[in-house]
Amino acid sequence: MTQDHVWNSILTTFEKTTLSFEQDMAVITIQPDTWLQVSRYLKENQAYQMDYLKYITAVDWRTEIELLVHLFSYRTGYECVVRMVLSHEKPEVMTCSSVWKAANWHEREMYDLFGISFVDHPNLTRLLLPQDWEGHPLRKDYQEATEVYGVSTTRNYLTKLPSIEN
Repeated sequence: MTQDHVWNSILTTFEKTTLSFEQDMAVITIQPDTWLQVSRYLKENQAYQMDYLKYITAVDWRTEIELLVHLFSYRTGYECVVRMVLSHEKPEVMTCSSVWKAANWHEREMYDLFGISFVDHPNLTRLLLPQDWEGHPLRKDYQEATEVYGVSTTRNYLTKLPSIEN
């Protein structure tokens, strides 16, 4: 069975799913409401056996947020990216922390920096920033405060550096 055939089988299992290849890696684009079922399928199906969640990342495109989950199988050697597009106004998707324990911290990071809500997450709290931090700093619409805990966030000195003469 070729790798293309293996990946194509996911198209018949989940509706509104697309498949492409970038640098020999499968990119599976899914509907966010199918994520939990897709994650279980990719981990439990013998053709995929995705036993390692490498990382989760996101991109704010101003009108939508793209969530990317990078998976790898130590058993098959296959690697894939699962891509889903979330609403910019209310980005949310089911947690996959019951499928891969490592997702717990990855999802908390995406919540902290992008404001993505992972429904049914066991502890969806900030991971990197203080709990009382306002906003999500990797969003394009983030407005940085002029002062945080009494410390100025203005960095005028960076824009006033002297030019370097050769």
